[in-house]
Amino acid sequence: MTTVEASAAQAAPATTATATAATTTKPSETPAVTTATPGTSPSPRAPGQRRPANPDGEADAAGRRAGDRPWRRAMLVGGATFAASRAGLAAVSAFAWIGDQQPHRTPIQVARLWASQWDSKWFVAIAEHGYQPTPDASPAAFFPLYPLLIRAFTPLCLGRAWVAALLVANGALLAALVLLYRLTDLELGRAAAARATFYLVAFPTGFFLSAAYNEGLFLALMLATVYCLRRRLWWSAGALGALAATTRSAGILLAAAFAFEYLRVHRGIPALRHLGARRGIAAFRYVRVRRGIPALAHLRAPRGIRILRHLRAPRGIRILRHLRALRGIPALRLLRALRGIPALGHPQVHPGVPAALGHSRVHRGVSALPLKGAGNLRRWSELCAFIVIPCGLGAVMFVNLKAYGDPLAFSHTQAAHWGRHLTWPWVAPVNAARHAGPWFTEIWAHNVLELATVVTLAVLLIPWLRRGWDRAIFPLLGLALVVFMVSFPSRYTSDIPYPLYSASRIGLEVFPAFMALGALGRRPWLDRAVLATFLSTQGVLAAYFLHSGWVA
Repeated sequence: MTTVEASAAQAAPATTATATAATTTKPSETPAVTTATPGTSPSPRAPGQRRPANPDGEADAAGRRAGDRPWRRAMLVGGATFAASRAGLAAVSAFAWIGDQQPHRTPIQVARLWASQWDSKWFVAIAEHGYQPTPDASPAAFFPLYPLLIRAFTPLCLGRAWVAALLVANGALLAALVLLYRLTDLELGRAAAARATFYLVAFPTGFFLSAAYNEGLFLALMLATVYCLRRRLWWSAGALGALAATTRSAGILLAAAFAFEYLRVHRGIPALRHLGARRGIAAFRYVRVRRGIPALAHLRAPRGIRILRHLRAPRGIRILRHLRALRGIPALRLLRALRGIPALGHPQVHPGVPAALGHSRVHRGVSALPLKGAGNLRRWSELCAFIVIPCGLGAVMFVNLKAYGDPLAFSHTQAAHWGRHLTWPWVAPVNAARHAGPWFTEIWAHNVLELATVVTLAVLLIPWLRRGWDRAIFPLLGLALVVFMVSFPSRYTSDIPYPLYSASRIGLEVFPAFMALGALGRRPWLDRAVLATFLSTQGVLAAYFLHSGWVA
């Protein structure tokens, strides 16, 4: 044995292959360089071989090493994005007064403007005085969690509720940026995550996340809920979803997201697990076309004449692949879990059940759901976490009942004071396009901004549906938020000529669209176009907002 062979015998299997390849090369040839980090497989690259064309994938592969701290990275990127956005808003606050004839303003007065515009007044008033009775119960439209947090932090801010409102809103924004980065990094990679977080704060109405509004708090709670769902922390997801439901009415949609993700993880009904679709919206896993159009994958005859792939008899007579007899005992693959009897294919065999059942195989990706036992009790307890989310809305109804004698006061006051009503989701966008008004007027600008927001969100989310069910919770939740938003528009009147009332602000809550945009932003031209459009528009709208103008 040569010296090279002796050293190769003591190395890891991956290094052995490299060393052996090096001993067989000619002296004039350069061996392929192989590098391996602990916990990863070596990736040889021959001379002249090109590196991967995807820089995002290259960076993600380099980041998944031993000792990588994803939450630390998320806090660093989220904090840096938050600091950069603070610098931008400080610049807007400083230069928004060019041409203004008002007397001198102090920095505190300018800062207070971020907590004294439009809906901010309602939140601060509720925090200071509670839900006061009014003729139309207008305060009921604003859900209680954000005012409750303002009230809790007011003593720490020397009794200034407006300072507490800004503190809570900006703290929630920082948490939302960290969670958005972590969730996008988990699903789409770190490069897409970094872009998604910056797109969120750069969005034309992104400054609302820094003002005394509850959008930042609701976004942070929604992101935390979805993250817990993806990590299968069901009770944490239920508790966070309940808090989101006490922040905005759209939080009730997280109950549907919980149900979808739970059924996806546990494959729904055990007897129908083979009816899953891995790619797109396929009807059946065994009825798909792999090659060409005319033939089904399992209705082909590669050798000789076979009528059906599952109607073959290599040994004796087998009727179906899933109706096969092992040692004389027929086994149905789709009827596995029967009252405590372990599923076919499990190595453990229940006492009294013939051992032949333990030798059948279970299809990849399919696991049994026992009908009795500790595992079943655990799953039922996890499913009970789903009920916690609607309890958040129930708490809001209880507050409305105690304050105004009407558990649905939050809905009735929206209809009476702001003209919101339930309608088909396409009615409001059509009205916004038809009644946009004369070009380059205030009404026209508002309707164009709201309509462009809805269309952009839909365009970003719909293509994501074709990526399979593993990540379907993101486009489905995003589209549900968009449909919920446009299904409760304002009535088009001369007083409120904006059918998509506040859609550009509420669109900040549709975080899956920013995740999708972060993935698309790997193209440099698109990234620059998005940032240029977003930042320039936000500067104009933020300056108008500081001048007490209504934006959304």
